[in-house]
Amino acid sequence: MATGKVYAVNIGTLLFLLINGPMIALADQHLWHNLHHNITLPRAISDRAE
Repeated sequence: MATGKVYAVNIGTLLFLLINGPMIALADQHLWHNLHHNITLPRAISDRAE
C-alpha cells in the first residue's frame, strides 16, 4: 500500500468486497429486523434555536 502497487488479490479478498455489503443488508432485514441504529447527528450551528 505504501508504494501504490498491488501484486496479488486473493479470492477471499474479492469475495469479501463483493459479498460483505449485501450479506449485512440481508442480516439487517431478516435476522435483526427489530434492530434500529440510534445515531444522533450533531445539528449545524445555523439550525440551532437561539
